[in-house]
Amino acid sequence: MPTDFQSLLGWVLAGVLTIVATLSSVVAFLYKRLDSNNAKTIAALETRCDMLQKKVDECEKDRLDLHRQMAKMEVKIALLEDEMKEFRKEVKH
Repeated sequence: MPTDFQSLLGWVLAGVLTIVATLSSVVAFLYKRLDSNNAKTIAALETRCDMLQKKVDECEKDRLDLHRQMAKMEVKIALLEDEMKEFRKEVKH
């Protein structure tokens, strides 16, 4: 026949096991929820990263176009300066 101490010990152990099981369930739930939130955040960041990469590519293309246009303008300026020099020579004579 169990004594009062053994009966009390059984109840204490059952309580401790219930607390541990409940806490582990809560931790597992929170971990899954956090992991789910992380997955959503990662997906959103990847989408944003792809969008930003497209904008970077567009900016790089525009930058190269501007460099080409600037080179053409520099050539035109040089030609105009040469023509101006020749025109001034002709005007002086």
